[in-house]
Amino acid sequence: MFHVGSLLMMGEYAMILSQQVMIFGWSKSEMLFWWR
Repeated sequence: MFHVGSLLMMGEYAMILSQQVMIFGWSKSEMLFWWR
């Protein structure tokens, strides 16, 4: 059973993680694009 606080923290953590992954993937693809 989840507490509301822990669920909120997990959601916030997932949002930050997905944001970092998106930025990382974007910069990676941009690097590949420039290196082509």
